[in-house]
Amino acid sequence: NYDSNNFENKLISDYVLEIFNDESNDNQQINWLDFSLISPTPELINQGNPVIEKKFLRDPEDKDLYWLEIHIYDYRTHGKGFLGAEIDLEWDNNISKFDNNFYNLE
Repeated sequence: NYDSNNFENKLISDYVLEIFNDESNDNQQINWLDFSLISPTPELINQGNPVIEKKFLRDPEDKDLYWLEIHIYDYRTHGKGFLGAEIDLEWDNNISKFDNNFYNLE
C-alpha cells in the first residue's frame, strides 16, 4: 500500500506487481508488465497548470548550510510566464533557520 507520509527513498525492488483475486488468496506475479519509479519533474506533473518546484541543495563548502531554490514553470500553451511572481514563505524556526545574510533574489 502506498503511504503518502513515508518520505524515505523508494527502491524499485521494494515493489511487486501481483494479480489480485477476491475469490482466492493465491496471488500471482505479473511478468508481462513492468513499471519504473521516476522523479516528479515539472514537465510530468504540470497537467496544463503552472508548477512551483522547490529544492534544498547542500552547500559544497559548508555541510550544515542548505540553499533553497524555487523555480516556477509555465508549460501552458496560453501561458505568459511568471515575470514578477511573488511568493510568501512561511518558515518554522523550530525545524530550520533562515539566514538573511545569504538571502539572494537572483
